[in-house]
Formats: sequence, structure tokens, C-alpha cells
Amino acid sequence: MPDEIGTLFHEAQAPPMSIDPDAVVAGGRRRRRRRQLAVVGGTAAAALVLGAGSWAVLSDQAGDDRTLPAATSSTSPSAATTLDGPTTELALGAIPPTGRTVPVIASVTVDEAGSRLGFALRTEDGTVLAAQTVSEPRAERPVWATLVPGVTVAVLPADATSAVPLWTGSTTALGSLLDQAPDGRVVAVWWTDGTTKDPFRNVVWTEGTQVRTGLGETLSSVVGEDLVFFAGGSAGLVGYLALPTDGEPFGSGAAKRTEDMGPGTFPAVWAEDPAGSSGTYVTYLPPVEDVELVTTGDTRVRDLTVHDFGDVVGVLIVAEVDGSRESVTAVTFTDPELGPTGGPAPAD
Repeated sequence: MPDEIGTLFHEAQAPPMSIDPDAVVAGGRRRRRRRQLAVVGGTAAAALVLGAGSWAVLSDQAGDDRTLPAATSSTSPSAATTLDGPTTELALGAIPPTGRTVPVIASVTVDEAGSRLGFALRTEDGTVLAAQTVSEPRAERPVWATLVPGVTVAVLPADATSAVPLWTGSTTALGSLLDQAPDGRVVAVWWTDGTTKDPFRNVVWTEGTQVRTGLGETLSSVVGEDLVFFAGGSAGLVGYLALPTDGEPFGSGAAKRTEDMGPGTFPAVWAEDPAGSSGTYVTYLPPVEDVELVTTGDTRVRDLTVHDFGDVVGVLIVAEVDGSRESVTAVTFTDPELGPTGGPAPAD
């Protein structure tokens, strides 16, 4: 174990990134979740090569402008907009944060052979703003294309029920739309601040039990009544995905990466209950004991569970809290080698 606890999250270098969990909770339609959770075994492939006593994460290898995991792609608008096959359109309206002040429409076309996807963004009068054709050899994985700065269109597997986007840098999702394509797969559009140059990096999704990334990793998961919590992967992810509820056919979520944390700071996300006076605090720690949350005011931690998936990387902490997310400021624990320690873990 390193001499300084901060190096646990700081060995892999990557620009900071965060996803705002506020964008997840909408309308107060979520049912109050059960306290009993079921563990779903996953894999943390990067963990197995690090060796006992260390806790580091590996680079995601996706922090650039590539469209992954597609084999080949073309940015020719004519190629993308002339594919023959069923087309799914999502009307985004005007999205000024991306620089689009007139209504725009995102579309995905599946060619007749099913081997290519055409992504396009156009105005209501038919003017094509951007388009891309992607060869898609593995339909079981998400495929995506960033058409203009701030707008990414993705196709998810047909059994996807929830998904959360990940960018490189400090980008935060400002909006999203999901719909079912004619071939059964899920079409998603995410948009953010169009002035940012941080590329779309990855997507985390679930069919309701297992959580996977767009790069093919399976994450360790804990399933509740209406949330699936997850941890692991090469980027050291921690987060949750909201399962669909009545009137909401698809769910979203929140995620953080251990790579984004500074020395001595740990990643955490917050899933707020509909009433807004309580929620679930989720964080990712090295294999430790005696975990406690540092809270302010009259905040009460009703239930705290440590989920150890049996690897050498870390444990998932899920805690039910009566209070606001700002009331949880840090986490303390006992490290087998360092003794009592801890650090800030704000769920922002």
C-alpha cells in the first residue's frame, strides 16, 4: 500500500471529469428504494494485474475523438444520409448551450444489411449540419458519434434499460433523450456545453442486473428496487443507474472515476430521494474496515453497507442518509496497513 492514501486514486493520469447526478432525478416518480440489495458478480479486469497491496487504475484508452467501438467510420454527410433502412429521429428542439438556436433533429439509420449506422444532425427544414457513417460489427455493444461539439448520438443494445454518458474533462450533461429504434435497439442523444473541447469518452449501461461500459467491460453491481449501483473497471468507476419506472421507459444515472480525484479525495455520487430531504450516498474505497461518514448538522446515516466483491482494487459503499448531499463531507476508515485514515468524499 502506498505511503500516502492520496496516491491510491492518483496513479493513473487523466483529465478531470464528473457527471452531475442532479440531472438524473426528475418528477418525484421514483419509488422509495428497499434497504435490501442483491449483489451481482462482475469483473474488474484491471484489478487482476495490479498485484496485492496496490490500488491504482489504468487508462481507459478512449480519451480522444475516436468513435468507439466502431471499426471504421466516415464523416461524409452524403454517405450517412443516403443509407437505405429504418430511421429513428429525435427532435431536440433548440439547444442554445451547443450553439444551436433553431430546432434540430438527430437521426440514426440502420442500413438494410445491418452492417452500418448513419448518424445525422439536421434542422427542421432538412439542412444537414453534420453526419457520420459507422461500420458496426458488434451489435451487442454501444456505438456512438459526436456530430457537433456538445451533441453525441449513441445506439445501445436492445436490452438496455438505463445509461449514463461519460466525457473526458469536467463536462456535465445538460440534457438527454432516449427512444426505441425500429430494430429494437435504443437510440440516445446527450448534449452538453458546446464550447467544450472535452470529447465523449464512454457510456455505462445496464439491462437491469449487470452494468457494462461501451468498451465491453462488466462492472461489479449491486441491485436495489429502482437503482443499480456499480464500481470497478479500468477507469475505477463508481455510480448508479436508475431503473425505469411507470411512465419512464428508460433511466439515467451518475458516475465518477477514481482518476478524477485529487490526492486524499475519494469519488462519490448521490442519488436523491423524491422528497429531497434524504438520499443514497455511494462511494468507492480501497479494501478497508470500519467505514464511517463524516456529516454535518442533524444528518443521520440510517444504513451503511460495505460490498466487497473479492478483488484487490476496492469496495463499494452504499449508505442511506437522512440529510442533503452537502451534509456528507468526508469518509473515514481503517486501512489494514496505514491504520485510521480517510479523506474528503463530496458527492457533487
